[in-house]
Order: sequence, then C-alpha cells, then structure tokens
Amino acid sequence: MVTPERRRHLDTAVTRYPVELVLVTRVSAFQCFLAPETGFDRGRGVR
Repeated sequence: MVTPERRRHLDTAVTRYPVELVLVTRVSAFQCFLAPETGFDRGRGVR
C-alpha cells in the first residue's frame, strides 16, 4: 500500500530522477519476491 506521503515522494522522483526510480522499483519488486513479509507490493501504484 502506498501512503499519500510516499506517493508524493514517488511523483517527485519521477520528474527529477527517472533512472533512479526505475532502479528503486526493480529493487522493491525483487525484495517482494525474496521476502514478501517486507510489505513491498509489486505493481501497485507504479505504471
């Protein structure tokens, strides 16, 4: 689940640092795959 505060941070990151956002998204998805209990939800709120 993406909180409004976290969503704003991601929106800002998209406009300023698109490459880093892609890397963070991929790392988050990988962490979700390895450890689902971390709470990362792959694909939610990211297009």
